[in-house]
Amino acid sequence: MEKLISVIVPVYKVEDYIGKCIESLIAQTYKNIEIILVDDGSPDSSGDICEEYAKKDNRIVVLHKENGGLSDARNYGLERAHGELIGFVDSDDYINENMYKILIDTMNKTNADIVISNLEEVAEGDMPSTIVEPQKEYTTKVMTNIEAQNVYYDRTDLRIAFTVAWNKLYKREVMGDIIYPKGYIHEDEFTTFKYLYNAKNIAFVDVPLYYYLRRDSGIMGSAFNIKKFNLLQAYEHRICFYEEKNEWELWKKAMKQYIHMTARINKWMKEAHASDDVEIEKSRQFYLKHYRENKNKCTLGAGAKVESFLFGMSFKLYYLIWNCIRG
Repeated sequence: MEKLISVIVPVYKVEDYIGKCIESLIAQTYKNIEIILVDDGSPDSSGDICEEYAKKDNRIVVLHKENGGLSDARNYGLERAHGELIGFVDSDDYINENMYKILIDTMNKTNADIVISNLEEVAEGDMPSTIVEPQKEYTTKVMTNIEAQNVYYDRTDLRIAFTVAWNKLYKREVMGDIIYPKGYIHEDEFTTFKYLYNAKNIAFVDVPLYYYLRRDSGIMGSAFNIKKFNLLQAYEHRICFYEEKNEWELWKKAMKQYIHMTARINKWMKEAHASDDVEIEKSRQFYLKHYRENKNKCTLGAGAKVESFLFGMSFKLYYLIWNCIRG
């Protein structure tokens, strides 16, 4: 018997987009899916649109709740999902009609706990550039949980594909009791790496099956605001996780990424005329504490030692040098 896939879609103020999203789910060539639409207290007609689609397809479940944000909506849907396999789709995006067929076939062939597809960013009104043939054998890479973690620190476009929640098919057991943090943006950065760590094997299918709509009003397209420090908090969360797991090589890479992101956020603030030296100093103190407590648990290269010294001595000096090198 085919396994049930529960696809969770948080819905909020997307009346212009939700129809296309739902239609891409209804059209899936893999039919044994439960489509969970979580109306997160949307003030527009999004909830009504969901109800209209539910009348047409009995696989659709519409849940209405008070507004709690994206993470809360995902958690709400996850608690009520019946499938042994889980997927997420954001309500302004859409997916290839063969996405879940390809992902579950890959999962069965590779015995992976998580299967990841590539993604394609599309502008409003554009069509995806890649034609996907369901019977074609696409390039697939199978990796361990540690190899998957290392993608976070590679300078490739794949980092996004491995970070986000939505271009994946998860066996439910790898999710355990891990939930998305309510009230944060960049919530995927707090969460997906843990799911990957819990998996024995992860398969990556190198074909774009998920179509991510780039909107200026989205998180990545919005102007700088203080909540973007949530990204640093997510990196802090990851650093602490690696310490608990004694994953010191990953810890070393996460620490390097952390100070680079601190500099990058400082640059964003300066460009937005929204300087916040207090938050930057909090980040510096976090780094120094964890560096001093754990630097002897792994071998640090000369470059890492120099960066840590400069960052610890003066953030302004470190930022000046970082900005010059980056420029």
